[in-house]
Parts: sequence; structure tokens; C-alpha cells
Amino acid sequence: MPCANDPEGTCGPDVAGNGPRNGPAAAGHADTGDIDPLDGDGRKALRDPDASDRAPAGGLPPGDGGPDGAGRPCRPACPGRPAAFDTSLLREVQRPGRYLGGEIGAEPNEIPDGRGRLFRTALAFPDVYEIAHSHLGHKILYSLVNSVPGLSAERVYATWPDMERALRARGLPLTSLESRRPLAHFDLVGFSLQYELGYTNILAMLDLGRVPLLASERAEGDPLVCAGGPGCANPEPLADFFDFFLLGDAEPGLVEVLEALSAMRAGGLPRREILRGLAARPGVYVPSLFRPLYVDGRRPPGGFAGIEPLDPALPRPRRTAAPSLSGLYFPRMQIVPFIRPVHDRVAVEISRGCSRGCRFCQAGYIYRPVRERGEAEILDLVSANLSSTGHDEAAFLSLSAGDHTGIDGAVRSFMDRFGGTGVSLSLPSLRVRSVSRELALQIQRARKTGFTVAPEAATARLRSVINKDLSEEDLLTAAGTAFSLGWRTLKLYFMCGLPTETGEDLEAIGALARRIKRTTRARLNVGLAHFTPKAHTPFQWEPGSTPAEIRSRIDLVKASSRRDGIAVKHADPGASFAESLLARGDRRAGRALLRVFRAGARFEAWNDLFDLSLWEAALAAEGFDEGFFRSPRDPEAPLPWDHLFYGVDKAFLLRERERAYAGIPTPDCRDAGCLGCGACSDGARVELTGDWPADGRHGGASPGGQAREAAPEGPASEGAAREGAQEPPAAGGEPREAVGRDRGEGHPRQAGGPGSPGGEAAPRPLSPAAVPPAPATGGAPAPPRARRRKGPPAREAPPEFRYAARFETTGRPVFLGHLELVELFKRAFRRGGLRLALSRGFHPSPRLSFLSALPLGVPSQDEVMVFSLTESLPPETVWKRLELPAGLRMLEVSRLPLAFPAPSLKGTEWLVSAAGPVFRDPPLFPEARLSYTDGKGRVRSFALGEWVLGARALSPERLALAIAFRETGGPRPLECARALWGLDPSQPLELSKLRTLTG
Repeated sequence: MPCANDPEGTCGPDVAGNGPRNGPAAAGHADTGDIDPLDGDGRKALRDPDASDRAPAGGLPPGDGGPDGAGRPCRPACPGRPAAFDTSLLREVQRPGRYLGGEIGAEPNEIPDGRGRLFRTALAFPDVYEIAHSHLGHKILYSLVNSVPGLSAERVYATWPDMERALRARGLPLTSLESRRPLAHFDLVGFSLQYELGYTNILAMLDLGRVPLLASERAEGDPLVCAGGPGCANPEPLADFFDFFLLGDAEPGLVEVLEALSAMRAGGLPRREILRGLAARPGVYVPSLFRPLYVDGRRPPGGFAGIEPLDPALPRPRRTAAPSLSGLYFPRMQIVPFIRPVHDRVAVEISRGCSRGCRFCQAGYIYRPVRERGEAEILDLVSANLSSTGHDEAAFLSLSAGDHTGIDGAVRSFMDRFGGTGVSLSLPSLRVRSVSRELALQIQRARKTGFTVAPEAATARLRSVINKDLSEEDLLTAAGTAFSLGWRTLKLYFMCGLPTETGEDLEAIGALARRIKRTTRARLNVGLAHFTPKAHTPFQWEPGSTPAEIRSRIDLVKASSRRDGIAVKHADPGASFAESLLARGDRRAGRALLRVFRAGARFEAWNDLFDLSLWEAALAAEGFDEGFFRSPRDPEAPLPWDHLFYGVDKAFLLRERERAYAGIPTPDCRDAGCLGCGACSDGARVELTGDWPADGRHGGASPGGQAREAAPEGPASEGAAREGAQEPPAAGGEPREAVGRDRGEGHPRQAGGPGSPGGEAAPRPLSPAAVPPAPATGGAPAPPRARRRKGPPAREAPPEFRYAARFETTGRPVFLGHLELVELFKRAFRRGGLRLALSRGFHPSPRLSFLSALPLGVPSQDEVMVFSLTESLPPETVWKRLELPAGLRMLEVSRLPLAFPAPSLKGTEWLVSAAGPVFRDPPLFPEARLSYTDGKGRVRSFALGEWVLGARALSPERLALAIAFRETGGPRPLECARALWGLDPSQPLELSKLRTLTG
């Protein structure tokens, strides 16, 4: 389990990355002219009383299976064109914004290559939208692929169980977000393997997308299925389901692989020959060209005896590594999400790789060597992405941001450039002992609520075993400094089940937490993850643990930590057990995985959806016994991943294992010079943009555990994105509070690879807008501070210019919640260079308000918002600068004198439609009293004569209904219509908004 994984894919995007698209659509497949069913002319429905208020179904009818625009015959199952999306599905599921697509920046390439070919790839991420969209590697590859003529990439994400049920009930396939094309109609489906407990989602997505699960069962017309990401370090449990894997960094060779596939498919090569051609390329592993060997048959406990190529001339699969980060492809615009993802910000990768050598950390080994991006390039990419997306937060991403040799200057330059603009900076992965005075002073510019430290182990002996260069004095100093700088919540990450661990080591976790708690008055949270042996690490030979063993260790830590102010959070023990099986299993584990999927397992990284009994039944059926998990691997015996080269030599890992058991730390190669790990053997080299400190840290003491000099440190999020460090979201899909993270900043269990979609343990953003005055200098004592009265600090009010705007909402935005719509407009203002004025007080917020909140799924032709800008602009300039996604259209912008009150909501006018003639004029029961129980269980009662401002039937099928608004709210429009006309509660009615009544 890595100590500082990259939650957003900064250490090398894998094959399933995503990002924005550049360039206009052009000729490609014949289906490029399809109407997007979510974006049809929904405005017409509101302007024309005789039209339905629902956006048209859109999409061309299914074709006859004829040739596509590139001249190829369609695959047998292909209808010729994507099917129209059934928008009624969105009214039945939680968070329909997950399935909308159509965001700004989400534009797949439709420009063919010089021979008229367009190779279509579905970039698939096996989790929900808000998790997948946070994955930086996904965005990089989406943009990269779509920047090349002849290549096109679209996104597809896992559906929450409610949407999967709805699709299966209607017999509908899983489709991409962009064109609504089923997975089976793509040339290639590429998955991102970020964490083992997402593997059942992969099978669900293939099955729902009408792609045969087993690679051996796919026909010539089926898409090729591949994967990339840290899960490819041991792909064997998935070998039977994938046609090939991409190992290592994707940027050096992904485009070439896709272009080769396009040429081979156009040339009519059979599937088998295509895979043989791919296997000769660097970074490609084709599992069907290798066979596993077993002792005593294939069923456990028969021993694994190795993997050999079917053809001895086949080269050993090796990872690819980008030689340099400088100038490596990176998008200048990232997709602007409709709904709030786990990490709602612009992320820029500042370095890739880590050589600290934590022996449990897979990312620290498979992404070596360290390569840094220069300060000028970092600032350029940040500026471009902030401008193009309208985000108000940026993140410098790395496995260890504090180790970047230019981090001080980069942070200082960022603060100088964006100070006072309301843009904040997040540094997700800072080590306790790699933060300089300069960086600490920059960090002091904002207060935060969470400060994270990752000791991993509570005793010095065990920290030496895992090569964690951190002393207890460092931890105590960091905790005290954090509190003195304004942090009020401390988060400690520990692991249990580490090699050589004893009961005393576990009990020491509680003792250390209590000692740290005594140094501050901050709230203390302990996040506890269980160690999982990972491939290509010094601990890859360690045994797994049964659920009972995992639970007993967790219980011991919790018992030793029972004190007021200390909370211990941990992942499900059964989930840790299943993760261990998949992390170090061979192809036999894939058979158990298939059984678990068919038994209904989905989203197993989410604690409340994990079901251990499904795994127990599957393992029993496949003949696995407890000894299979509890037995360590013989260092002389073959491992399921030995046939893959991931940069670090096996001999080096064995030496590190011996040093671990001897309790001997290994220095960083940036301090001690080359240690012979082998990571620089495939073209990449250590690349630092500045001078590495002679003592191996920024402003600290020499290695070996001594205390640093007394300097303010800032946040230490060493355990960022560590696997098992967060409690998964609740069943409804809303992320729950993370273990050791602020709410909304985490993700379900992570396998420790770069590109993991969420879960960094970052403190709250550094906000350049909140800069304290510089401290007094010189030897004279500062004058006594005057007593200040309570309340917000007094400050001069900036200029403020008030506006009102009316707009209509149709298509996709209809399915966004009110807060999501507010965020969408805030980004639009920032993209247009329109700076919103801020409220006064400790927590300034943009002066932007909407007079009413639309019910989810209801279109409107008249919404009103009031906002204030910091500069006086003509209304037409404001109008032109607001770039809104399809479905939102500005109708009017006007200036409002500050001396007069802003518009207020007096009521709303609605259009109610029925399928048949049920309305007559006037209402049958004008004095009706309406009573119902709302979503919070409260009984609401309304005398409609006091609330209804007007009600008239426009036709037997339609009526216009005006309802007053008061501070206490008002009655529901559809319930009013049923009560006024005496309709049965089951009578289906459709609702749209006609006007906002203001006063």
C-alpha cells in the first residue's frame, strides 16, 4: 500500500484516461450528424404551447447494418448508428447528472486521417462519474487521443446500481456519454485499472455494453478490450477478460498503438494476427499468447509454476516510461463537469515517480525514476486550464509535491499571480520533512480544517522495517505546528498487518495518538488501513490475511485508542481480504472474480455495498482454502507477474526485503546516488529541475530520524490517497466523510497507483485571497494588540455593480440539481473573465443568487438570477462573455441600481400537461385544501385559495397555474393541479415552468 499515491493520475496516465477535445467536427462515420437526444430543441417545447415540454428523443433511427462513413462494413451487431438515449431513465435514478455528457470541453474528434479512417475508442473508468472525472490521467489521454486526426475517444463510466437495473429492465446497453454509442460498437474499449475492488464493475460494464466477457469468446467484429494503470502490475486475475494490457506510461506509445490498430483493422487482419502484431510493441502484453503453468493441476491448492510464452521468440513484455516530463503532452483545457466531482479543480502534474523507497508502496517502485516539470511550464499549464475551465482551485499533483526541487518558487509564483483573484491552491502530497520555511510561509496564507500526517507505523522499529524516514519527534512537532498555524483537525494514517508487526506495534498506535493529542487541542482522527502485498515491491512475497485476522488487528487498535477526541476509521476487513486475493492472484483468481460478479457484486470499494459472503461462496466453489492466503510466497518460486518487467529488478527487491527484516533503512537515490534498482534502464532518467538539497530535504536535518530544525511546516499529507484510507460513499452515491479526509475529498479504497481517482489527503486549499500582514521585523517588541470586537474583520468594500439576468433551461441542465446549476454559472462567469463581487465576512462567497430553485427534471423558459460584478460592464458585454453549455440560453441581462432593492420572488407560473383530456375551465374545486407529507416527513397543509394566483385550462390536456411564493415555501404545482381538478394521485402529469413572477 503506497504512502502517497497520486489520486488524480499524475504519475502516468493509463490507457483509460480522459480530457477535452479540440477542433470542429468533420466528416467521419455516417452517424456524426446525429442529434444529441438530450440537447434537442427543447426550447421549442416551452415556446410552443402545443409541443411537449420534454426534449425530443433525437437520434437517427437504427440503420440497416450498412457500411459506416469510413467504408468499413459494420459489425454484425452494429445497428449502423448510435441509439437515442431514453431520457425517462434520468427521472428514475439518483444523481442523473452522472449520465448527461455534453460538458464544455467534451468534444470527441471526428476528423479522419489521410485515408479516411476514424478509429473509435471508448475510454472506460469502472466507477461513477464524480470519481472518474477526478482522475487526471483519464483527462490527459482523452485530450491526447482526440488531438490526433483519425483517432476519436469517448468516455464511459460505471452506472450506479439503480441505473444498471433500469437499463437491464428496458433491454438497453451501456453507452458512451458523447454519442450514446454502445460499447460493442467501438473499435477499442480501454479500461483504467486503479484499484482491485473495481474489477467487478469492469465485468458489469462489458456485460451491460454487450461485449462478451471472455476474450476467447469475442468474434472478429467485437471490439478489442485493453487496460492500463497500476492494476497492470499484476494483470493475471483479469487475463481471461482482456485482449491486451498497456504497461507503464501511456503517453510514449498509446497513439502509435491506436494508429497501428486502425491500420491493421482497415487491412482486414484477423483478430489473432492483430494481437500478434501488438505483442511485438514495447509496453504491450497480450495474455492469450502466454500460458500459465501449474503443479498438481489448475485448481488450488495446486502450486503456481510460472508463465511462459507460446512462442519462445516473443519478447518479454516491458513497461514504457516517459523519458522526461518537460514538454510531455498535457491538455490546456480539461472537461468542465456538470456535477461536482470528488476533486473539483484544475490539476497539473508537477512530477512523476518517487524514490523514497517505502517498501509497501507500489507506486514508489513502478513509477520510478523521478521526473519533474519546470516551474514555468507548471504555471503556464495552470493558467491555461484555469482560464479555459473557470475553476477557482488548482492542485499541484505528485506522489510527493514537497520533494519537487522547485516547489517553493512554483508556489510563490502561483500566489503572486493569482493572489486576490479568489483562486486557491491545493498541495495534496506534502511530507512532514520536506516542507521549507518558504513553503510554510506560503501555506500560512490560508486557514484549514484538516492537517494530515502519515506515520504508517507507530514504533521506530516498524518504521525502519517499512523504510519510513520519520521520527516520533517529527510527528509531535508537526502536530503542534499545525495547530499553531490554524488547523483544528489532525488526521493520522496508520497501517496494520505490516511484516514483522507484533501486538505491541498495534497497541502503540493508540499510545502515539494519545501523545499527539496531548500536544494540541485539535480534533484527532485515526485512519487505519490494512497492509496488502503488492506486485513489484519488496513485500510482494508476504502472505495475505484472512478477514478474521484483519478484524482482530483492527479491534486491537480500536481498543488501544478509546479516548475522548480520538476517532478510528477503517475499511471493511472483508474488502481488504478480497483486495489481497486480486492483488497477488494468478489466473485462477479470475474465475472466482467471475463468480462474484455473476452473484451480483458491484462497487465493492464502497463499504456499504461489499458482501464478503459472495467471495466466500465463490472461493469455496473454486477450491481455494485458507492456507492459500496465509502462506508467504517462496522467494525462489515464480510469481504470477514475474514475466512482466516494470522497471525495478527482482534482485533489488529481494535485497530490500532482506534489509527490511534486518531493520536497515535504504536512502533515497537522490541523496546516496544510484542504488542499482534498474528503473533507469528503459530510457527514463532522474530529472530534477532544481538543486536537490544535500541533506535530502527542504530545510531539514540530515536523514536518519533526527528532528528537523524548528520551522513552521504546513500540512503533511504523506498518506495521501493510501489504499483503504477512506470510507466509501453511501448507497445513494453521495461520498461519505473520508477516513482522515475532509468530506468530499476522498474516494473508496485505492490500490495505490497513480491516477487513482480520488482520495488524496490534502488539506483545504491555500487561498491567496487571505494573506495575513507580514510579521514585524527587528529586535523591538511589537506594540500590544488592541482588543478587537467579535465579528468579521473590517475591510474596505470593493466596488460593486449589480445585474439581473433571465435565462431558460432545457435539455441536459434540466437534470442538474440547484447547487450544481449554481456552480455551473460560477464557472461560466470565471471563464468569461467576469469577476463576481464577494460577500463580506470570514467566509466570502460570490454574490450570485437565483430567485427560485427548479425541481429536478423540470424545464423552464424563465429563470431569474441576480449577481454583482467588481467592474461596470455593458449588459451586452456580460451576455457575450457568458459561455454556457447547450440547454442554457440567456434571454436578458440588465443593470440594477444599487440604490434600489434587488428583484424578489413573488410566485411562479407553471404549465401542467396530461396525456388525455382531464382539465376544464374553471377548476372544479377552487377552494380545495391540499395536504401531503414532504421528503423530510413533514405534513404540509395549504388552503389553495390563499396560494393559487391563477389557474386556467388552456386545453383539455394543458393548464397554466400560478402559485405564490412565501418564506415558508409553497405547495407543489402538480399536487395543486390534482387537488384543483380532483384528479387521482396516480394521474400522470408533466410539468414545465413558464414564468418567474418578480416584485
